[in-house]
Amino acid sequence: MVAFLGSILPNIQIPPQIVITPNSLPNGTVSFLYNQPIIATDGFDPYTYAITSGSLPTGLTLSSSGSITGTPTVANTYNFTVTATDSLTFTGSQSYTIVTSLPNITLTPSLLPEGYVNLSYNATTISASGGTSPYTFAVTSGSLPNGLTLSSSGIISGTPTVQNTFNFTIRATDANGYTGSLAYSILINPEIEIYNIEYLIIAGGGGGGANSGGGGGAGSLRTNIVSPFAFGGINPSAQIITTEPGRVYTVSIGGGGTGGRYSPSPQTFSSNGTDSSISGNFGIMSSFGGGGGGSYEGSNPVYKSGSAGGCGGGSSYTTPSSGQVPGGVATGNQGLVVTIGNNGGNGVGGGGGGGGGGIGTAGQNGAPSQGGAGGAGITWRGLVTVGGGGGGRGSGSAPLGRAGSGGVGGGGAGANSPVNTGTSGTTNTGGGGGSGGPSTGGAGGSGIVIMGYPSPLVLATGGTVTQSNGYTWHTFTASGTLNFNLL
Repeated sequence: MVAFLGSILPNIQIPPQIVITPNSLPNGTVSFLYNQPIIATDGFDPYTYAITSGSLPTGLTLSSSGSITGTPTVANTYNFTVTATDSLTFTGSQSYTIVTSLPNITLTPSLLPEGYVNLSYNATTISASGGTSPYTFAVTSGSLPNGLTLSSSGIISGTPTVQNTFNFTIRATDANGYTGSLAYSILINPEIEIYNIEYLIIAGGGGGGANSGGGGGAGSLRTNIVSPFAFGGINPSAQIITTEPGRVYTVSIGGGGTGGRYSPSPQTFSSNGTDSSISGNFGIMSSFGGGGGGSYEGSNPVYKSGSAGGCGGGSSYTTPSSGQVPGGVATGNQGLVVTIGNNGGNGVGGGGGGGGGGIGTAGQNGAPSQGGAGGAGITWRGLVTVGGGGGGRGSGSAPLGRAGSGGVGGGGAGANSPVNTGTSGTTNTGGGGGSGGPSTGGAGGSGIVIMGYPSPLVLATGGTVTQSNGYTWHTFTASGTLNFNLL
């Protein structure tokens, strides 16, 4: 038969040299699924496969079609030979070794944070990998700091009561009973001082002024002080916020709203300022951005009411027949203590635009052909002037709309003035933008966040740090973080 096959299949070696691949097999892990195909070539299909010496790892089998599958159950080294037989009973063999090992269970993180006596520990979760979940956790040597516990799910929590360095080992056990361990150390520092944050001021971004009409409103003012007009010493009614080393606060500074534009095309309308905020252990404190002013363009009648904001934007008066385009209204209390914004003034008579609302006072009405003054802001402890509204636009014979006061809201330019662009609110005051003539209204000023605690200590990093009036001030004019990490 060999000679016969050689005569009709001259390009095939008889007997064939059957080759089995791969040349080596991957190792396995106890309790984890194993799957590896064996492939024979250079003979006559189909092939069958069998173990002809040695043995597969316990838990694995070789199918007649050549797949080694199963789940290893014992850690060991296994040597064996696989033989492939083709359809004409020619054979080829390959020797293999598979090493099966126990799961390598690892724990993370490798380091744990420090703690402080009588201060709640920053709860930390120990995690495990490399085995089969779920895992359980336990301390197998040493001891946790006094007052701390480890849950079976791996959470270390509690309040330390003793200053010391504590060394211990945590063991993780997987669903099949296999384990992994890691040695840890936690330093518990002495009890720390709790610091009082007596002043926290948050001003939202100012609203934009209209292209032709009312000025923008100021951003509202948020504070932990019962009265933001406490210019003297410590306000005895202040709501104290406490903090300590390790606290991190996230500060977001609201941007000023954009000014409206009539020309060049396309026409756009004024917009609100955005909110300022600070988040920390007290939650989130926010301050609304100011409302945009109402706008109207008489030569091509298009108008838009202002939108609500921390302080309301001024309205625009067009003509007796057209009536008044409303400004944005002031929003209400945001929680804790807030200076509720004042509304803007109304436009009175043809072409008069109302001034935007301020923190301290409401915006004024615009007299016929004149812009109303913006509402006043307040000067807080000599640090910053915040919350003034923008002035409205004047027209007709009036040379200029009146300028906003307080937070330096911009004055609106009169229609007959060579300058038809409203002045923008000053940055980092929350001031509203002034109304412009037929060209562009002024943008609102961006907001600000100020935190103050008794000096001479400087307990944190973040913002611009100054000291005055017996306090250390962290002033944020851009978004960032405040870190109480200085001991």
